[in-house]
Amino acid sequence: MIEQLARLAYSEMFENTPAEGIEFNHSYTMSGLARITLFHTHQGKRIRFMFLEQNPYKNSIYGNRAKKGAKIMWTIVKRGSIERWLGRMDNGVWYAK
Repeated sequence: MIEQLARLAYSEMFENTPAEGIEFNHSYTMSGLARITLFHTHQGKRIRFMFLEQNPYKNSIYGNRAKKGAKIMWTIVKRGSIERWLGRMDNGVWYAK
């Protein structure tokens, strides 16, 4: 399920292809990076999925790759006050944590 959601969000973020049947919330961070949010209820608990574009100005391997044109998007889940990353889409390929 996570990979499928990530692929849909990636298509919306980088290919401007809307997902059928899922309404993603589009916004931007203060630094202008694309962010897509989806709220999902599972077993009575509200879960927030966030899909975040890689910052090309970050001094990291992924930041340097994004600066050179790689399309990288991180998948993060938040349950209550706990956030953790689940994986990334990297030029259309899913890499689970």
